[in-house]
Amino acid sequence: MKQYVKRILRKLRMRVREKVNTFKFAFQDQDFPRLIQAGDFPVKALINLVDVGFRGDLCSEWVAFAKAINCIGFELDEKECKLLNELIHDSGRQGVVYPYAVGGKNSDSETLYITQFPYSSGLRMSDRIFLNRMHSIMSENNKVMQTKTVNTVCLNKALPPEVAAKVNFLKIDTEGFESEILDGADALLKSPQLFGIKSEVWFGPIKKPELFAEIDVLLRANGFHLFDITVSRYPRKTFDRGYITFDQDGKPAGLDSHLYGQVLTGDALYLKDPVFEYKNGGGAFVWNDENVLIMSCIFYAYNLFDCAVELLETYKTINQKTALPLDVMTGKMCPKLPDGNLISYNDYIQTGKQLHWEEIELFKQHWTK
Repeated sequence: MKQYVKRILRKLRMRVREKVNTFKFAFQDQDFPRLIQAGDFPVKALINLVDVGFRGDLCSEWVAFAKAINCIGFELDEKECKLLNELIHDSGRQGVVYPYAVGGKNSDSETLYITQFPYSSGLRMSDRIFLNRMHSIMSENNKVMQTKTVNTVCLNKALPPEVAAKVNFLKIDTEGFESEILDGADALLKSPQLFGIKSEVWFGPIKKPELFAEIDVLLRANGFHLFDITVSRYPRKTFDRGYITFDQDGKPAGLDSHLYGQVLTGDALYLKDPVFEYKNGGGAFVWNDENVLIMSCIFYAYNLFDCAVELLETYKTINQKTALPLDVMTGKMCPKLPDGNLISYNDYIQTGKQLHWEEIELFKQHWTK
C-alpha cells in the first residue's frame, strides 16, 4: 500500500511539473514555435535531443517545441525513468528514457554517491573539507548518505551509430561527471548534425579542479563556440544564513545564488556557428532547409534571436530556391513593439533607426520573447 501511494504521489508531482512548464510559457510570444509545428509549414524537421540526467520533464527552454522534439533520455533511477516514459507517451510526444547510468570512455562501473538532497547525487564525491567552509545549504545538500556501485555505459556505446548521426542537441546534468561523459562521446561530438550542447559545469575544487577548463577545451576542439553561461554563487558559512537582502518594501528577500558568494557551479551553452564556418571556408554545417530550421529553433530556444536572423539572412544568399519562408521566420525573431505587435524584420530595423538613444532605452522595457 505504501509503495502504491508513493507511486501515485510521484506521478502527480510529474503532472504538476508539466503543467507548471506549460503555464510558465503561456504569457510569452510563441509565434515561432507554433509556426514551425503547424501542419501547413512547408518544411518538417524533428529536433533529436539527448538528455543525460533527465529528470522531471524537458528543460524549460525546450517546452515550447515539445511536439517537434524526439527526446532520448538517460536516468539511472528506474522509477523516475518509468514515470518519464509514461509522461512522454501520455502527452503524445516522441522519445524514450533509458534507466542507464552514463559513464566515461574507459569504465563500465562507477560508485554512485547518494546525497541528502537526491538531485545532488552523482558519480563524483564532493570535497568535504572545501564544502564545510561553505553555506550550510550546499554542504548539507551534498552530504553523502550512502554509496553503491552501478554499471555504466558511455554514450559511444549507448547510442547506436545510426542514432548518434541524427542527434542535434546534447544536454548533460550529472553533478560533476560531465567531462567524463563528454570524453566518452567523441563519436557524437564529431557528428556534423550535432549543433549544440548544454552542460552543467563546476568551478573550483568541489568535485575536481578545472572541470570547466576541460570541457571548454574539448568542445572548442570539436568546433563548438561558447554562446552563454549562467553561474550560481555560494557564500562562506561566515554568513551562516547567507546574505540577507531586502526588497523595495523592506522585507527580507533571502539568498540570491546569482549575486553573492564564490562562483562554483553553472550551465554552459556551446553551439556551432554556421555563419562563422561559412565566412571562414569551413564546411562542417550542411546548409539545407532542415538544418537551418533546426538551428533556428535552437537559437530561438536560448534567446539568441540575433543569431537566428543572421543565419536566416545568410541562407537567403546561399539557397534562393529554399522552401522556408525566411522573411516570415525573421519577423518572428524580432521583439514585440511597445503596443504588443510584431512587424517584419526590415520594418523593425527601420523603426530602430528612427529612434533616439533615449527612446531606445525606453523601447527595451517592452522587449519580450
